[in-house]
Amino acid sequence: MPIKLKNMSYGAALAASACFMLFVYAPIELYFTNQNEFFYDLYLLIPPLLINFAIGFLLSMALFMLASRLKIYNLILCLYLGAFISAYIQGNYMSKWIPVIEGGLIEWNDYSIERIKSILLWVSVSAVMLVIHKKVTERGLKRLLKGVSIFMFLMLLLTAVFLGISTNGFEKKTIYSTSNTKDLFELSNNRNFIILLLDKTDSGVQNELMLQDISYENVYEDFTYYTNTLGGYQYTHESIPFILTGEWYKKETDFMTYQKKAYEKSPLFELLKQNGYKVDIYDSEFPAHLVDDEKISNVVYCKRRISDYFKFNRWQIMLTGYRYAPFDLKRFCYVWTMELNDLKSLPEGVTELGFESSNYIFAEEVDKAEINKTENKIFKFIHLNGAHDPWDCDENLNRVGVENSDYQTCIKGTITLTDKYLKYLKASDMYDNSCIIVMSDHGGKDLRDHPIFFVKGFNEHHKMLRNDAPISYEDCQDIFNRLLSGCKSDKITDWSEGDYRERNFILNSIPNPYIVCIQKGYAEDESTLQKLQIIE
Repeated sequence: MPIKLKNMSYGAALAASACFMLFVYAPIELYFTNQNEFFYDLYLLIPPLLINFAIGFLLSMALFMLASRLKIYNLILCLYLGAFISAYIQGNYMSKWIPVIEGGLIEWNDYSIERIKSILLWVSVSAVMLVIHKKVTERGLKRLLKGVSIFMFLMLLLTAVFLGISTNGFEKKTIYSTSNTKDLFELSNNRNFIILLLDKTDSGVQNELMLQDISYENVYEDFTYYTNTLGGYQYTHESIPFILTGEWYKKETDFMTYQKKAYEKSPLFELLKQNGYKVDIYDSEFPAHLVDDEKISNVVYCKRRISDYFKFNRWQIMLTGYRYAPFDLKRFCYVWTMELNDLKSLPEGVTELGFESSNYIFAEEVDKAEINKTENKIFKFIHLNGAHDPWDCDENLNRVGVENSDYQTCIKGTITLTDKYLKYLKASDMYDNSCIIVMSDHGGKDLRDHPIFFVKGFNEHHKMLRNDAPISYEDCQDIFNRLLSGCKSDKITDWSEGDYRERNFILNSIPNPYIVCIQKGYAEDESTLQKLQIIE
């Protein structure tokens, strides 16, 4: 039976609209709303998306042609339309519950209600489509397909355009930059100011472990442990610029503009410049291109290029599936965003593009590091995975797989890692002339508002001290100033144990709106956290 081209045109319109949503609109919308997370720009993204669109469209048309030969063309069109509508609803109205992609295992059984909702959605829409197939005439079905296809395509296209304009997403970015490992183990004979940031390490959990094993206190000999420290945000994205600049982000502008302005007027960077410090930032996601060249020494600049288009295309499809696929298929679409770094194309003559934040890799580098001394004062900000997912190492930093590790074990591993680095500093005779902060960007339990914060000043020696003063990451700029001025670790704040203080914190759990809060009690006490303002 010959295939009527006129009939196939309705299927083509439907396929084009559905494939546009999944393979073009969804990745572009994700890019526009998270530009700072990706090394590529829109113009590097579009060609791979068009390839994915073409493949998806051709496969859809092949399905329709087969259905036509089997005389089930209208039935397949109805079910295809149902899947299109279900995917749109799933991705745009039922995605707020989706766990943040952080690299760890997801307990999918914890989301049974969302699974039931997803099943009800897909089954009910499919049932409606079957009723339409039975009750609506072929002419009516064609009108329905044509109307839905055109409406959805235009709506998605206009949404993408307006979103791109509002986020400056159409800006061409020919160059990107990142911090590399240059001078990672260079130390000053004069003065060193070192911040070792261990991602997602919760102070409440670490304090419990240290109370259970008193030997851990020996690692932090000479430090003061501020046990009642309140962070600024729940996630790294906002926490790092807040720590380094002291500027809150409350969505007054796009995040990239905020970062650029915040880093330009950072009191810390200005203080380091005034005191003649060489600044090294070791952070695989630090936006070095937003900071003046003179401020950071270890930066690599290169063109935005993709090293493996096949993996890049697959990555985009998986990321779309994680949001738009039915619940039971989402687990097969889970990706770790750090894998995207492997798709960066290296500039000619560069063998290693970025700093590797893995705990075990850094520990191996510490074990074989040679002592490299200079007379220049040095500031180092070293951001490591810490206790961040995936939890795949034991307490001695051996990789044992996610099945054989957990959060507490990884925190023990961060203590081992800290011990290694501090022993390296002592062996190099650079420990005494080093001011050191061991901290995390945010906590890892409950509201993630209780990060670790250990401090050692220059030439400081004593047993580890605990201090329950109500300090906050709002205080970081003042704390940095005091430490650089020579204050000891117990003099970095005017707040004392037992003081009443109202401290600011912003809940920014993705994709929910920001919630400005005041903590009136202990850092991790949810009962004393007052919500003040919602920022959409």
